[in-house]
Amino acid sequence: MTSMTAGAPRDMSVTIGDRIRPVIDTRWALLAFPPLLYGLLFTVVRPLNEIPYVIVLACAIGCCIGVGYVARLPGQLAIVLLGIVYLLCSFAQVLPKAWTIYYDQAAALRHWIPIPAVMCFTGAFYVLFRRYRELIITHALKLALLVFAIRAVGLVFEPDPSFYDEFLLRQFTLYSPNNDTTPVLLLLFIAASRGNTVRPYQLLLLLAVLPFCSSLGTMLAGLIALGLLFVRNRRLALGGLLAALCLFLAIAPFFYSELFDLDGNTGVRAIFWRDVQLALVQTHGIGVGYGTEWITNWFGDVGRLTWYLTPEDADDRLFISNHSAFYDISLRLGVLGLTAFLWSMVSMVKSSGSKLAAPACGMALVSAAFVPALTAVDTQFAMSLLFAWVLVERDVARSAALPGAGSRAASAGGSL
Repeated sequence: MTSMTAGAPRDMSVTIGDRIRPVIDTRWALLAFPPLLYGLLFTVVRPLNEIPYVIVLACAIGCCIGVGYVARLPGQLAIVLLGIVYLLCSFAQVLPKAWTIYYDQAAALRHWIPIPAVMCFTGAFYVLFRRYRELIITHALKLALLVFAIRAVGLVFEPDPSFYDEFLLRQFTLYSPNNDTTPVLLLLFIAASRGNTVRPYQLLLLLAVLPFCSSLGTMLAGLIALGLLFVRNRRLALGGLLAALCLFLAIAPFFYSELFDLDGNTGVRAIFWRDVQLALVQTHGIGVGYGTEWITNWFGDVGRLTWYLTPEDADDRLFISNHSAFYDISLRLGVLGLTAFLWSMVSMVKSSGSKLAAPACGMALVSAAFVPALTAVDTQFAMSLLFAWVLVERDVARSAALPGAGSRAASAGGSL
């Protein structure tokens, strides 16, 4: 065996992506399955409280340790580090409180844990997707049907169907971009985005999916995926989407009444966001840290019967989200946290030039705008999946662009 010298040609036996990350051992990829199943069957395991969550988080950490790295978006690590500083400041109770009244140290820890957890889950799902990428692309439609069947069975065993509004609608449709819905949509988007040209069956697939999208979030994700089939500059389109969402989030709180007339949920969310804007002003952009209640809980402005005032002494007052990752980060970590999060979102857009990555990025942007994608247990696995798929496609594209990639630059689905 001859040794490789500085001027020797590259080893062309490595597969696409191996030059960006080392070859992944199957045993480490298998550690990502427990977090995936936990998210998919969240309605079943939810009554077991923290124990299953701790187990799957340990699996994700073990997976990342096994492969020797944590794949993440730029900005994610900054948010984690900033979150640690804010957690310590929250424990010391040195942060401004704005309009918040309550402080609970245990709640502070629970508020903070999802931030590093999402990064760990992203790293684990990256390993899973890297190891089985070709299989996923080739059998995306079959896998989507399998995952949909698993989630449907899981919802049958939901111990408290009244926990979800319109339970039957949720069971047989794609309702909200949650842990159990997002894997189905992601696989369907992959199936509809394979190849270098738009084929009729791919267009028909997305058109067939849209009637099953029974919430505004999943409907937007489906329409975005459909539109991206016909866009040449996908990064520019996604950048425009990010800018539009940010603009909407910024001005929506000033028009909550009008929004409520159009869509009650959006109108109530706008009141949440108004509370966060007020907190940012009152704390001079610092944020309130962890361990305080999320919102002022005043819904009298809109009078929506399904939303109600949370009593001041209620325990769950501490765990209500603002239904927007942008605002959740802003309330807790202030302007610095929002800047880091925007950095990660812009980086994700820049990494989503391929046909297979762009729909996942679009769904992640919608989720970040309108659901507690980085905080709630029933959504953080979904967001981690989307981040991971974008990162895998980014690394495949980068590796294919390296000198000497040759014919191996063509991915299984022609996605570059």
